[in-house]
Amino acid sequence: MQETTTEVQSVATAVQPAIFSTVVQGSGKTYFFDVRQAKSGKQSKYIQITETRLHEGQRIRHSVTVFSDHLDAFLDALAAAKENMV
Repeated sequence: MQETTTEVQSVATAVQPAIFSTVVQGSGKTYFFDVRQAKSGKQSKYIQITETRLHEGQRIRHSVTVFSDHLDAFLDALAAAKENMV
């Protein structure tokens, strides 16, 4: 029987520094809103919304990235969702 070894290499992703950043905290969760410049071009920006929380002693993090060309549709959907929450 032949043994096969597979090496997994970690690829480090460089995160662009934030152009703008703000934080919202509430009941055990923290939300970070970061606007960053896309690597692809000077005109292209995106917003990264990250939620962090503690779960069983471990920090859990989830992110959503929305590029500028989708931002209006994203905000419309968010406003519609908000209307159905109140």
